[in-house]
Amino acid sequence: MRGVPAEPGATAREQTRRRVVDAAMDLLERGGRDAVAERGFTRFLAAKEQLESAQCAKPW
Repeated sequence: MRGVPAEPGATAREQTRRRVVDAAMDLLERGGRDAVAERGFTRFLAAKEQLESAQCAKPW
């Protein structure tokens, strides 16, 4: 599943599920079991969201 592009007919829900599972696998590899606990995963998602928002912001 990891690193595999979304299937052409995949629904938004299936694509979201794939991204969540990929992120959890990455966290498990990098930080072990504690990183995939709810609190660690929530921190990861919040940081990722902030990074994506910063990348999309226009420097005016």
